Amino acid sequence: MGIQDRRRLGAYLRRLRENTVLTPDKAAAALGWPALRVERLEAGLATVRRPDFRELLSLYGAGEEPPLGLLEGTRGWWTAYSDEIDVDHETLLILEESATRIRSYSAGLIPGLLQTRGYAAGLMSTRHDQPWSRMEVLVELRVERARVLRTGSLDMQAVIDEAALRRPVGVPVVMRRQYEHLISMARQPGVTILVRPLAAEYFSEARFTFHIFDLPTSSVTTESAVQLEEFDREHFEWSPAETVRYRSVYSRAERGALGQDASIEFIAKLASDV
Repeated sequence: MGIQDRRRLGAYLRRLRENTVLTPDKAAAALGWPALRVERLEAGLATVRRPDFRELLSLYGAGEEPPLGLLEGTRGWWTAYSDEIDVDHETLLILEESATRIRSYSAGLIPGLLQTRGYAAGLMSTRHDQPWSRMEVLVELRVERARVLRTGSLDMQAVIDEAALRRPVGVPVVMRRQYEHLISMARQPGVTILVRPLAAEYFSEARFTFHIFDLPTSSVTTESAVQLEEFDREHFEWSPAETVRYRSVYSRAERGALGQDASIEFIAKLASDV
């Protein structure tokens, strides 16, 4: 419900903006917002908070009633975690919820959507800049993200570098359960997990982790997006040219990966060796 409601609201905001002859960039600048904020709202890729909505209505010269009713149903399941996530993190969650297909290449760690609670907790425990109470909340959030894989409507394929699989996170039992979880997920409809062995051809882009989201064609401003994992934040690429570039990199990584059955066997061997 939230996806369609956000798109409906986004389409309404786009019509208002176009009636004022403002570009998305100029509207964002007038409000002191980041340049892409208006485009994300219009594409249904961000949650519109009531104060932001009122600012937009004022800028566009529109009244508040009945438009405020359009906000109903636009909040996501992650609302309970809103104090712990920023706008970019929320955009990632909306992309995961909205996507029809995800292509993920992971160079250093297991992809977030495929992590067990123990693995996620092991990662979070290495952070010393935040209290553990907050890290526990973020662990729960990461586990909850996997709900998109249980809907049956998402096609996800992940190419995971062997180095990411062999890198220990937490105690050995955590890694064994993570391997077992990957095998279980790889046997679910709509989920494909491929291992890219260390012996595969090296190329410079293989050092980076990224995720490509294909969105329904009814999205207003974009049909796909790329998320890059950085040190302490999310970075997104929205332009078609960048998406094409990352698709090419993904295809190259995929060509060097084992097939699905061989990948499952590879992961099973890792589990038995722990």
